[in-house]
Amino acid sequence: MENKTSLEKSHSKWSNFKLTFLCVCICISVSTIWVVVCFKDYFRVTLSVLLGCFSIIILLLSVILLCKFKR
Repeated sequence: MENKTSLEKSHSKWSNFKLTFLCVCICISVSTIWVVVCFKDYFRVTLSVLLGCFSIIILLLSVILLCKFKR
């Protein structure tokens, strides 16, 4: 097996994918929260609560994983 340097490991395709995926999850969840807040009158209450809770859970999990992410 080929030994990779720390720079090669930190900038590998898998590492870049994980970082990009976490950032996309954060962006989508924050955007969804704003949509639910702004258009709450147009959604049913249960749908608003479900979307809001789901988005907050995804946001919290993504931020926790981002804080633990090491390149």
